[in-house]
Amino acid sequence: MYLVSVDTKQYGVGASGFLDFVFNGQGSGPAVTATMSNLQGFDMDPENFDTMNDASAIAGGFQLLNSAGFNDVYYQATFGGVFSFMLSFAGDASAVDLSTFSIFALDAMEAQIGGALLELTYQLLPGGEAGAVADVQAANVAVSQVPEPGALALAGLGLLMLGVARRQRRA
Repeated sequence: MYLVSVDTKQYGVGASGFLDFVFNGQGSGPAVTATMSNLQGFDMDPENFDTMNDASAIAGGFQLLNSAGFNDVYYQATFGGVFSFMLSFAGDASAVDLSTFSIFALDAMEAQIGGALLELTYQLLPGGEAGAVADVQAANVAVSQVPEPGALALAGLGLLMLGVARRQRRA
């Protein structure tokens, strides 16, 4: 799971535009979904969102499938603030067709502003596990991997055991 933040100040505070969230695959590989959840900074009025092809609204966010074609969540934004969301991937670990989640900024006339802000590629990692590899294209985008709850629980258990061991030595 990834925390993705896009700071839109560079596009003009109060300026109108669009953020385009795209998840595409090669169309011949196993199905993979990208889920956007915990959207922050977005005006959640449904009129501000448009989904295309294999993208759909779900409770608290959007889900996109890596089918062929453009699978988009189009958001009509007022630039100047930070838009953030949690991004997770699920699907067949053999999805080596390089499914890519990208973000583009568009002006009010829907012309692309620069290149992709972010490209996260879902692929088979060394060791045979599936995962995403981030290629942040713009300085105004931040991506950080969020630890899974199991990893946090294991770390907490380890700290607890260290405390118990230390306490037993004192006794």
